[in-house]
Amino acid sequence: MDCRSVAIPLAANEKFRKNDGENKANSSLYRSLIGSLLYLTSTRPDIMFVASLLSRFMQEPSQVHLGVTKCVLRYLQGTMDYGIMYKFGGNLNFICYSDRDWAGSIDDMKNTSGYAFLFRSTIAIAKNPVNHERSKHIFIKYHFIRETQEKGEIQLH
Repeated sequence: MDCRSVAIPLAANEKFRKNDGENKANSSLYRSLIGSLLYLTSTRPDIMFVASLLSRFMQEPSQVHLGVTKCVLRYLQGTMDYGIMYKFGGNLNFICYSDRDWAGSIDDMKNTSGYAFLFRSTIAIAKNPVNHERSKHIFIKYHFIRETQEKGEIQLH
């Protein structure tokens, strides 16, 4: 509660390794913190990227990984009034927040990405694949929700 806040959750272009040579951190504490951050991403899409990135190291976190996680907590301390409020009813437009890096993992050259959607219009777009004026920026092959619905992985109500 009394920590100094920081302006950003993660420094730009910061790279991490699974085996960075640092002392190991308490993995139980680390997993608990990362789980809490991942839960928080439903209303705080601004931390989705860093939470996804740090979740790669839950097996054997180092002190560096724990330190970055604490930096995210310091960021949250200074931005407690940020977030998305989900209201019942009303007209919601399709809004997507996303962030990713390209082959940012030094260990396996995989991407890290994160996203969050507001749902009511997402369901309408997924059920009606007609290309509307408001959704023309969403290319057909990227209609992830519709594809997963067709595969039977999710159901839209």
